[in-house]
Amino acid sequence: MDINDPFVINYVQFNLGNSPPNFEGRLQYHSGFYKSLNAPKPVQDIVESGLKIPFLTIPPKIYLPNNKSSIIRERRPWVRQTLKEYESLGFISRVSCKPYCVLPLQVAEHPDKLSLIHDESVLNNYVEKQKFKLEGWEKVFEYSKNAFFGVKFDLKKFYYHIPIHADFKKYFGFSYIMDEEKCERVYFVWNVMPYGYTRAPLIARELMKPLILHWRKLCILVCVYFDDGICVADNFDFAKKCSLQIQCDLLRAGLFPGLQKCIWKPTVSLDWVGINWDFENRKLSITSRRIENLLFDLQDAVKNWPKLTIRSVSKILGKLNSMHPVLEGKEQIHSRMLQTFVNIRHYENLSWDNIISSSYEPLFHYAKSEILFWIENLTVLNFRFFEPKLSDTLGWVDASKNAIGGIVLKSNEEIKKRLYCIDDLLTHTEHNSSARIMHVDYVRSVVDTKLNATIFSSYKLFHRNLSNSEIETDSNERELKAGLETVFACQGFLKNSSLTLHFDNCNAASIFKTGSSKPRLQKYALMMSEFCSKNAIVLNTVAIPRSANKLADQISKCIDLHDYSVSD
Repeated sequence: MDINDPFVINYVQFNLGNSPPNFEGRLQYHSGFYKSLNAPKPVQDIVESGLKIPFLTIPPKIYLPNNKSSIIRERRPWVRQTLKEYESLGFISRVSCKPYCVLPLQVAEHPDKLSLIHDESVLNNYVEKQKFKLEGWEKVFEYSKNAFFGVKFDLKKFYYHIPIHADFKKYFGFSYIMDEEKCERVYFVWNVMPYGYTRAPLIARELMKPLILHWRKLCILVCVYFDDGICVADNFDFAKKCSLQIQCDLLRAGLFPGLQKCIWKPTVSLDWVGINWDFENRKLSITSRRIENLLFDLQDAVKNWPKLTIRSVSKILGKLNSMHPVLEGKEQIHSRMLQTFVNIRHYENLSWDNIISSSYEPLFHYAKSEILFWIENLTVLNFRFFEPKLSDTLGWVDASKNAIGGIVLKSNEEIKKRLYCIDDLLTHTEHNSSARIMHVDYVRSVVDTKLNATIFSSYKLFHRNLSNSEIETDSNERELKAGLETVFACQGFLKNSSLTLHFDNCNAASIFKTGSSKPRLQKYALMMSEFCSKNAIVLNTVAIPRSANKLADQISKCIDLHDYSVSD
């Protein structure tokens, strides 16, 4: 790294409090570094000459008023001060005549700050779109399984590093009354990429990609989500080296790490993208601020129930679903009825500010019980280990037209391999695959004589004939019933265990993980969740091919000849 680099000097002086940050021209000055990384040509073009808009069609002239959030009386001083700051930093420039596109300003409210957004939703309709995927917590979760230290970094005003090509600034115009007394409207254009441009996240990702590839070639386990980065390592010394390498490369790339949000010294616990990564205790959890925020909304919802707007219910669901990395599907199982209110809005074309409504009266009771569940359990469920407990118990279940059944086997502790097909553990002498009606005692005798005792220490078998009304239900409900009753029947056997339960029905496996919007199926997911919680059972459901579920299939096709009744 060149210590005489004027932008490096500016970075140091800014952190010492001696100089304002200088963003103007940072990327262009460091274009040689991107070339040394063999960055793709489009990235090099953006670095050297600024972004150009790939229009589908050239838009007409646009003039739109500012959003209400930016012109209400209490916000005006903040907006004016922000615009003056942006002008001094070179982010925006005043222009003497009206730009080709004058688009609205709006203010987004965050828990700890406000941010200025350029609403380009109309302009974005004329811009070429491109699908892409960001790396996030999943990648870091895999890295963390072998990590014990981490560092994190944040890029200050990342979007404002990226210049706009001179020919395209006219499309990024806006206006604002800068003097209340004169009431004169001032026109501006953006010199840098604003928040609100549809391709901004893609450009930010593409700009960071060469750096990420460079770091990973050096065996640095790093992940960047927009402008937030994290690096993990298995020991302190290597984490420190990685930290120094990342700092130097960011400055060589012309990027500006924000000092306050960066943690450059390796630590055993840090917060990143709203998740606490605890390398010492080998787990992750949702940050306390997010938990408290959601609990406040939940308690407010109970207090005002059922006079809630669809918007407020959707807000709760959004916060809850964003906790999926830790809750692992529980957030869906215990919010399906709340989600139904949001679905009703879509089907009936209602306003977001309408009060929740439904012709199905029990829905209100079920939805409120979901809110109460999360008030009681959100804090308790807020953890997830990097390495899940290895399944010590395996089960296979199936449902036929006339019966349901399953088998659950407890493995010896020294066996660590994962097994998905019970047929691998049995020999198939005297196996009649075409038999559709078989006495249940036959299946029990097969298991007794053929079970591989070196792998499994004990087992439990479950079978039950279906009633006439149960036979009339669909295959999904019968499969759910098979899974639920097999687990219920083996309560003592399964207590305090980790169970992997195999289905040859994808829907059943999925419903036990995330619930169902259909109340008749949702009840099975809720009963299973409650039962496993009370009995300390860690349940994982897996969908497998029917060919790998032969024994459970045979059990479910049995008819217990002793299960009869006498009638006149």
